[in-house]
Amino acid sequence: MNSLTNHQYYKGLNNRFDNRVKKLVKAGLFYDKELIGFRVRNRNQSNPNNYILNSIIMHSDKRHFNLTLNNMIQ
Repeated sequence: MNSLTNHQYYKGLNNRFDNRVKKLVKAGLFYDKELIGFRVRNRNQSNPNNYILNSIIMHSDKRHFNLTLNNMIQ
């Protein structure tokens, strides 16, 4: 990790974000501009279990992201 340049590090983060967005869209979620994240269609918008913020998509580890996604689509 210490040997990565800034460009390599942020490219990795952007690639991870793009791959996770593909996974979210495939699971049937859509982007909500008001929430700044992805949410389940036709569910209560105020319930925190019905959306994933962009910050979680970008910065959470693989395990946390997958658990959050699985909890949303059930």
